[in-house]
Amino acid sequence: MIRLFVPVCSLAFALFAGTMCCASAARINVRDYGAKGDGIADDAPAIQKAIEAARGKGPGTVVTIPAGRYRLNPITPASKCHMEFSHASGIRLEGETATIIIATDPTKAMICVVDSSDIGISVLKMDRHPFVFTQGMVESADPDGKAVVVVVDEGYDDPDSQYIARQDFMMIFSDPDTGTWDHDAPWPPLIEKREKLAPRRFRLALSRAPKAVYVGKPFVIWKNVYRGAGFSLNRSRNVQIEDVDYYGCGANAGFFINRCEGDIVFRRFRVMVPPNSRRRFSASGGSMVFNNRIKLLVEQCEFTNTDDDGFNMGTNSSHIFSQQSPRMVTIEKTGAEYRPGDNVALWDWADKKMRTEAKVVGSVCDEPTRSCRVTLDRDVTVLKTGPASATRKANEYDGIDRLVNPDDVGSVIIRNSIFHSLRARNILIKASNSIIENNEFRHTAMAAILVGPEFYWDEGPSVHDLIIRNNRFINVSGSNIFVGTHKSEQSLDNRRITIEGNTFLRYGHYAFGTAGKQGTAVYVRNTDGVTVRNNRMESPDTASPKISPILIEASKHAIVSANTLPEERK
Repeated sequence: MIRLFVPVCSLAFALFAGTMCCASAARINVRDYGAKGDGIADDAPAIQKAIEAARGKGPGTVVTIPAGRYRLNPITPASKCHMEFSHASGIRLEGETATIIIATDPTKAMICVVDSSDIGISVLKMDRHPFVFTQGMVESADPDGKAVVVVVDEGYDDPDSQYIARQDFMMIFSDPDTGTWDHDAPWPPLIEKREKLAPRRFRLALSRAPKAVYVGKPFVIWKNVYRGAGFSLNRSRNVQIEDVDYYGCGANAGFFINRCEGDIVFRRFRVMVPPNSRRRFSASGGSMVFNNRIKLLVEQCEFTNTDDDGFNMGTNSSHIFSQQSPRMVTIEKTGAEYRPGDNVALWDWADKKMRTEAKVVGSVCDEPTRSCRVTLDRDVTVLKTGPASATRKANEYDGIDRLVNPDDVGSVIIRNSIFHSLRARNILIKASNSIIENNEFRHTAMAAILVGPEFYWDEGPSVHDLIIRNNRFINVSGSNIFVGTHKSEQSLDNRRITIEGNTFLRYGHYAFGTAGKQGTAVYVRNTDGVTVRNNRMESPDTASPKISPILIEASKHAIVSANTLPEERK
């Protein structure tokens, strides 16, 4: 059964209900601690002093950031953040509609919440400068010379500048209707040489011949080499983020959540380009949520103009190094945790299926060897043991048994949100007891929703009790919803999946890099108990193969009913 979220009033606010719990609160203004808000001074020390003062005053204290442009350097040269809540409890940070914070280091997170609880952050615009992408227009193309001549937009850095010189993706936005780059291949052309012809005008030699359609089209130069996220939440409990816009400017995803617990809320959080701006790119992705024990709510959010995944939630699989006894194994120490009482799964990595379920009795980790010894409540059979490879591709096919902890994931409700990825999936979900409803997915080259473990990334687990309902999919090229144990013919480990009331428009345009099957809107594999009902498939793309919009393989206990299909595909 799906577990419903119950509003709970935490120390500082009512999570999920969105109402304040405290009748009155001490308020601290960052201007009183020296913040200028002029876009020139480094305001990070003043804001950090205000946060520390609030921590000293205790729960219920509110730090306010009045309207202005607050330029932030990292807290210290060694810090991973521009602003940090550390060992704090029950405090809030509130901006105003015109409050903008600007991070100067693209390798560091903008706001970190570490070892803290009951933290609220609201009403901010989060920008970065310098940008770590550039953009402009293609002036001409030379197919024989495999080159283009481009003009960089005013206000953007040249292709050979400090931050852009490391980036080599040439993304051509050839289709104005979709606002995404040209997907004639899985990856855009690479820039192999940059020659300056005049101010803001460059000749770029490419790894393959440009197409004639490139001429007169906008371009972006980018690659994900700068790792600073918008929010980084670690080892914290009960955090609420509301009414925050993150512009990214080519840096990393909107938020990372790792080893957190309790209720985490992102409401009206937007990873996007500034409204009415000419920017074509926001951030590398939307979010990464791994190795947590949380109830997560993502509501009225937006993840648009990102290149990579909009939302990815799961836990890490762990190689089994050795087996000491029928009930004791030594595994690699990953980001995942194994606590007494956790329900875990032993996976056969050769057949890509779950072999045994057990409960953790105890776990002891050794940092020098990066290993953990896990004791289970029953005998298990391990067929192949060994160390992890240095490469993901080798790990995918090494056949070494894995231990996976479904209790180290959490559950999520994603609703009333918008997703538009320039390349990759909108949602990757390995979280059970979850709901995805009333969202819009648009203009995505791969799948919109990908469900189940991924062996290339060593990410799991399988998914139980997931509802995907009343969503709208527009111009998604992969299987819009793809449920599977990917690369497996043996597994039946996803269970009780419901797909109902969704609408699919103009699906199946591209034939490359898709997750699932081009032309199939709903593709289900490796599932025991799936219901696909009351969905509406309309107007597939003209390039889409004429195959069934609903395909179920290697599954059992499937119910398919009352779906509306295109006339030519019934």
